Amino acid sequence: MVDFKDGSVTGITNLVNNSGVVQADVSVVGTARKELAAASYGGDKALFVGGRNSGGTAVSLKNLVNNSGVVQADVTGVGAATRSYGATMYGGDKAIFAYGIDGDDNNVNKSNLVSNTGVMAADVDGVGTARQWAAAVGYSFSA
Repeated sequence: MVDFKDGSVTGITNLVNNSGVVQADVSVVGTARKELAAASYGGDKALFVGGRNSGGTAVSLKNLVNNSGVVQADVTGVGAATRSYGATMYGGDKAIFAYGIDGDDNNVNKSNLVSNTGVMAADVDGVGTARQWAAAVGYSFSA
């Protein structure tokens, strides 16, 4: 969460129950950051990737979220430091993070695939036109 008055970063997560009710604030696990992206994977889990820390520096971080909503500790060195990704689940149990802004404030044309176990693959460069905040949504899932 970002305080737009002074630009500070506050680390808070909130669980949402299966009725859509947002639960109370929970202090951040790991590094508080802004401009990160998130996606579901594995059918019942999620992950947060990248962003900028309180100093404004793009970071190479990943946090897995288990199927009870518990955010795991930072995992560093996951692809290049990037913020403002587009992200979504695909294939019913995998995720993709694409595009964004690198540590030098340049739009990038890269992607990272995430397996159904939360393992993020290395950067793949040259994917489409460099851009930031790409909108993404999964489709064509069967029950």
